[in-house]
Amino acid sequence: LRDDRHADWEQEEQLAERNEELRLLYVGLTRAQYALHIVWGVSRSEDFNGSALRWLLHGGQRGGSKKGEVKPGEIDARIDRLAADSAGSIVVRDIPDPIPASSLLRPLAEMTPPPAPRTVARVLPEPFGQYSFSSLRAQHRELLPARGADDETAISADPDEDRSLSGPDFGNTVHDVLETADFDAWRNAIAPPPQEMDRLREALQRRGLPQNDNATMQVGALVARALNTPLPGIATLAELMPGHYVREMEFHFRLGAVRLPQLFERLARYGYPRAYPASRQERMKGLMHGYIDLLYRDREGRYFVVDYKTNRLPDYSSATLTEAIRGHDYDLQYLIYLVAAQRWLKLRLGGRYDGERQLGGAVYLFLRGLKPGDAVAGVYCDRPPQALIDRLDHWFDGGEA
Repeated sequence: LRDDRHADWEQEEQLAERNEELRLLYVGLTRAQYALHIVWGVSRSEDFNGSALRWLLHGGQRGGSKKGEVKPGEIDARIDRLAADSAGSIVVRDIPDPIPASSLLRPLAEMTPPPAPRTVARVLPEPFGQYSFSSLRAQHRELLPARGADDETAISADPDEDRSLSGPDFGNTVHDVLETADFDAWRNAIAPPPQEMDRLREALQRRGLPQNDNATMQVGALVARALNTPLPGIATLAELMPGHYVREMEFHFRLGAVRLPQLFERLARYGYPRAYPASRQERMKGLMHGYIDLLYRDREGRYFVVDYKTNRLPDYSSATLTEAIRGHDYDLQYLIYLVAAQRWLKLRLGGRYDGERQLGGAVYLFLRGLKPGDAVAGVYCDRPPQALIDRLDHWFDGGEA
C-alpha cells in the first residue's frame, strides 16, 4: 500500500545527508589561507544529485546533453558569472597541457660527472645490542629477556605427576597470578579465596592449561605460600601496603663495553665464581634489559628484590637452595637486579640514597618448598657486599677495576 509518509521520510533523510555533505564542503573550502585550487568538468555520473559542489552550483542537474540536463556551455557560463561577481577572488583558468617528459631530461653528455667516491676513514663503533640475564648466561644478544618462569627448570621426574602442571607454562601461570593478585585478599589464605578464582582460571586459560579444580588448587596453593611466608623486614607480602612494592618491574640500564672474562673473574674474587668458556663472545655493549618479579620496601626503608621460582628440587634445605642458585646462575641474575634497583633508587632519591643502608638484598622464593609461618624453608636470601654492587655498577658502565 502506498504511504506518502515513507516518501516524506526518505526526502528528509536525503536532505539530511545533503546538508552534511554541504557542511563538509564548507569546511574544506574555508580552511585554505592563501589559495584554493578546484578542478571541475562535465561528469557522466548517474547520481542525479552528484557531489555537493555540483549540487550547490547547478541545482542538482547532471552534465550532458539530455533534456532537462545542464549543458556544458551553461556550466561554463555559470562558473564565469560566479567569477565575475567575486571581485577578483575567483579566477577561472584552463588546465595547462602537461610538459613533455623529454623536455625535462638533459642529454647525458651535458650533465656534470659525479664526484669521485670518498674513502671511509672513520672507525665504526662496536655493535650495540640488548642483553638480559638469559642472554648473558647463554652468551648471545637477544631482543626480549626471559619473563616469569622462562628461565626455570620445573619438570618433575615423577611419572605419576600431571605433566601439564609442571614446566615453564605452569610456572608462568603462577607468575601471572602473582603479578596481578589482590595481596590483601590472600592474607592468611591456604587455599584460593573465592574472589580470586576467576583470576586463576584466566591465567590457566592464557597458558593453555586445564582449568579444573586440581589445577586451580595447585596454582592457588603456591600463590598462597608466596604471599604468606615471612620475609626480611616485613611480616608477609600479603600484608604489604600499596605503594610499598612494585610488581614486574621492567628496567633498562646502560652497558658500556663490558669485557666478560674480566667481569667473571672479578665476580669470582667476591665469592660468585662461574666458568667462562673461551669460545663465547668477550664483550657486551648496549642495554641490559629485564623484569624483577617484585621490589618491596621494608619497615626500615630497605629495598629488596624478590624472584619467584617454581623449580622442583630434591629438598629445600639451605644447602640444596644454594646449589640450585649457583647451578642456574641465579646469583648472577640477582646481582643484575640489584644493580638495576640501585640505579633506579639513585634516580628516585638522588643524593639521599645510601646503598649500604637502603639496599636490602635479594630474596628468592622456591614456592614448592615454602611453609607459611616458616621464614627459612624454601627461602634463599643474600646481601652481596655493597662494594661489589657499586663496582659491578661501575663495570657494567664500561669502567675498569
